[in-house]
Amino acid sequence: MFFFKRSKVVVDAFISERYSHAYDYAPIDYAEKFMPDWWKKLPKTEIDFNIMNRKNESMKSCAGFLDHMNKGLIIPLWADLMIKTDPPDLYSYQFADGLSICESHPTHQRTGFQDHRINVKVISPWLLKSEKNVSFTFLPPFWNNDVPPGFDLAIGTSNFYYQNSTHFNLLFDMDKRVMIPFGKPMLHLMPLTERKIELRRHLVTEEQWHRENKRMISMSFNSAYFKLKKHREKMSEEPSKCPFGGLFK
Repeated sequence: MFFFKRSKVVVDAFISERYSHAYDYAPIDYAEKFMPDWWKKLPKTEIDFNIMNRKNESMKSCAGFLDHMNKGLIIPLWADLMIKTDPPDLYSYQFADGLSICESHPTHQRTGFQDHRINVKVISPWLLKSEKNVSFTFLPPFWNNDVPPGFDLAIGTSNFYYQNSTHFNLLFDMDKRVMIPFGKPMLHLMPLTERKIELRRHLVTEEQWHRENKRMISMSFNSAYFKLKKHREKMSEEPSKCPFGGLFK
């Protein structure tokens, strides 16, 4: 019988020097590093001979919780963020770092789905790159929200071989005033693979960051992501015409 050790999935995370505060104080990291405080304070299950059974049973040893929190990566918020929404579809925001930005997708792009709410897209400074055929689902860090945060994170799936951005979309009710604190877990990137993730963080120059970001520049007015993905897949299937092509893969 042969046993083969599964190779790791290397994920490279790039952030520019202008966001060195995020790199130093609120970096993307393994989800296990963000175990919530309420969970840490739970008592451990004990054996009680007086009742000949267990006592203090809690989520401390819940397999579903531990398996979830021990997988993937989490991006915390890199600066305080204030958001205000007003009817019918207005919003305003301010980051404490005076640098970061938000955008918004108009409601008509999702007609029929929670039309009464407003979308705020947080532009993340982190660019990720990994192998093809390894997708990540964007999930809310549910167990880190011991108090409802006042918004919902939109769920989606992406592959960081074909695109690199980690922007995330939040949905707010109208007439909301929300202060999201620095360091709060915002996005749980769950890998759709059983292979172990190896995270490598890189603080790079603005020029290097933009070079990485240009890999996903829109080259089409319609379905740009899928067209680029199809083009890259086709290129990877074609044999290199360069006699030294194999040396530079």
